[in-house]
Amino acid sequence: MDKSQEKTHHEIFALRNDLLRSNKLFEDNSFPLHAPGSKIKWLRPREICKNPQLIVEEISRFDVNQGALGNCWFMAAIDCLARHKQLFYEVVRETNSSFTDGAYCGLFHFRFWYFGSWTNVIIDDRLPTRDKKLVFVTSKSENEFWPALLEKAYAKLYGGYEKLEGGHVTEGLADLTGGVTEVYDLKDRPGYFYEMICKAFKRNTLMGAAKYNESRNIGLTAGHAYAITHITPVADVYGNHINLIRIRNPWGNEKEYTGDWSDSSMKWNIISIKEKQRIKWDPKGDGEFWMLFEDFLIHFDYLEICNLLPDLLTREPHSGRQWKFTSFREVWKKNGAIHHIFSAVDPDTDDNEEYCTVVLAVMSLRRNRNEKNRRIRLKITTPDDQTFQRISIPNDYNRREYVFRYDMVPGTYDLEILSYYNNDTFEYLFRIFYETKKDINHPLMLYQPLNTCKKACKSTENGNAKEMVYYSQKKYETRFCNIL
Repeated sequence: MDKSQEKTHHEIFALRNDLLRSNKLFEDNSFPLHAPGSKIKWLRPREICKNPQLIVEEISRFDVNQGALGNCWFMAAIDCLARHKQLFYEVVRETNSSFTDGAYCGLFHFRFWYFGSWTNVIIDDRLPTRDKKLVFVTSKSENEFWPALLEKAYAKLYGGYEKLEGGHVTEGLADLTGGVTEVYDLKDRPGYFYEMICKAFKRNTLMGAAKYNESRNIGLTAGHAYAITHITPVADVYGNHINLIRIRNPWGNEKEYTGDWSDSSMKWNIISIKEKQRIKWDPKGDGEFWMLFEDFLIHFDYLEICNLLPDLLTREPHSGRQWKFTSFREVWKKNGAIHHIFSAVDPDTDDNEEYCTVVLAVMSLRRNRNEKNRRIRLKITTPDDQTFQRISIPNDYNRREYVFRYDMVPGTYDLEILSYYNNDTFEYLFRIFYETKKDINHPLMLYQPLNTCKKACKSTENGNAKEMVYYSQKKYETRFCNIL
């Protein structure tokens, strides 16, 4: 979507009032009525069913059932969103039109985190149907329309429904929350993985899983994305603790996992009624199922997670540690390098941990989802020029955001960002995401260069990439960012 089309909250409010006064229904001429498929007819909810509503009763992850569009990655993302009411209403605005007489004008308002800033998207409520049935996402309640309207707004953001075919759960999660995303190859995971994921889930981190490869007939679909809806140890009647994970297929039907700890598994006979109630076990053919965590690691390929930003996280009660961050945008210019100096600070001096966790995220600001992602290289050095880490992005890594997690000794580091292609120019968003003890406000020290380094030496061939050498001729502006 062209940012020049975006309307402010005041303009949206004024437009809605004008429509209501003139008794007209909104028609969004900036988003043509076009969708993949034949015999499509565009109808408003009032033309589809009686008593249409934006939300029936309360929002639920079970509201989302994927339709004919191949966007399971986005469906899994809004599955996760629906579990967090406060996050949900950041995207689906509470000021939206009602379908009741006197308040209905056919205009609906959504917000997405679009490459570094929250962006307003308004749409009309004409939806693609066939035989008076929604073609794409539907809800479990036939008269509920928030999933279909949200999907349409997201399609408008990227230029059409067809642009949503294929993607990664992390992209959808980032656009819905503004969080920093990470991807873990489950075949190459850290040894403390279960503890890390449990800790992240308690912190309201959103998660999805991807399965790319075929496996034996156990009800899982290859090339498909799933939402992670819970992870917890469960006690059996013998006192043993079993690590389980709950997963939802965005199709929302009986297509579920059929192995151990699935809905019909005999394993549940050794779990007490009280324990089942605690984890809200409900064996229905609704797309949601439980798995042994060890089996999850075998049958799935990637875990995709989204760490929420502090201004969203702190609105919901939680304990322990929390994430804080700082960010800025920069333009990487041809034949140049960009340096950023940052300090990793451990404000929780009472604990015995030697390291502090730091997440570095670099996002290429591409406006077209079909645009090829840019390969970059990162080099992190300490003040005495000792290399802390070198990172090269593999050729087959095609994601818009590169995210790296480190346990770092508190101190000051130099991050250098380079492209593999020296004639490239692109804009990127750089974010530092770090963990701290709850209720501690400690400034994250960030030094941003006022100019980029100048090339001083010849380039040298290193494999297929040219490694540029730079002198450290920099001027810095010191920024102390108090993170709330």
